[in-house]
Amino acid sequence: MNLRLVAFRLLSLLGLAFSMAMLVDALSPTPAFCSFQAGCDGVTHSAYGRLLGGPLSAWGAAAFAGFYVATFLPHRAARYLGPAAVVAGALGLALMAVQLFVLRRVCPFCLLIDAAALLLAVVELALPAPATQSPQQTPPDDAATPTWTRTAWLAAGLSALAAAPLWATLKPAPQMPAAVRALQTAGAVRLVEITDFACPHCRVTHPAIGEFLRRHPEVALTRFVAPLPAHADGRPPARAYLAAVRQGRGEALAELLFATDDRSSQHVRELATNAGLDLTRYDADVADPALDQELDATLAWVEAADTGGLPQLWLADLPLLGAQTLESLEGAWARLRRRPSDAAAVPRLYDRSPVTGNPR
Repeated sequence: MNLRLVAFRLLSLLGLAFSMAMLVDALSPTPAFCSFQAGCDGVTHSAYGRLLGGPLSAWGAAAFAGFYVATFLPHRAARYLGPAAVVAGALGLALMAVQLFVLRRVCPFCLLIDAAALLLAVVELALPAPATQSPQQTPPDDAATPTWTRTAWLAAGLSALAAAPLWATLKPAPQMPAAVRALQTAGAVRLVEITDFACPHCRVTHPAIGEFLRRHPEVALTRFVAPLPAHADGRPPARAYLAAVRQGRGEALAELLFATDDRSSQHVRELATNAGLDLTRYDADVADPALDQELDATLAWVEAADTGGLPQLWLADLPLLGAQTLESLEGAWARLRRRPSDAAAVPRLYDRSPVTGNPR
């Protein structure tokens, strides 16, 4: 058995499978693989996460798939495997360095993909291609490979390609958290938003929510803030928001918090001034340990729900997970209106009074 080819194939299958997982998350409004604890968003939605307008994971999947297919080609074509492996390793090492030293955020799936690319180069350097007598020869040991073995490799390649999309399709629907369910009342339509001011998806979604609520004033909004551990600068704006809610200025400050890139405590305090808060009361509230306790409690049940990331939106009982657009919100609203049980309720205006949690 040609150990070099086997290693190449296994590593390319690994890179392909994880690249497909990241591609599915990049194209889906509901992430299926990246957890709350991961820093996937900060990496995949950075300037380094796209190439020529497409997700970098799509290019990675194509590269690993092409490399895998090349391991079955005659020697005339397969002789380029070595140089390709070295290039892949260099790119993998560079992307790992970007995560660790430039972005200072780590996406576990991205690291696995980069590691697979790097190991391709290691295999090439440790196990160079054996000499052949003719460029027409197939790689040693591969010509005599039994049909069932080739079939197994083919099945493995198809599995690596299809596993992530299939899992995302078959993954059970998210269950409504108890804290969200407690807010739903008969004859009313409530949009529950679970967000993080440092989350890029949440910041993109915020304007869509604002426009949706302007179009549908009968929909009440309740906002929960869950600063994710992966976002080191998420706590100061979260505390500030809860302090603003205590003064009835939560929405005014939220607009400023979603718009700023500086989430330091000092700058957030300046935004509190701009939002019209009483700073003496604000300083006392921000220092109140009860705010952190409330944030920790919210984060605990949000993480326990394990829906994949933020933002989470629930329009009545319809889940909208991940970054949303006005079109996706309107689509959920249309589905809700088509329900016979809701037909009589939707046209009414509903109470927008504060409820438990972090009402806006």
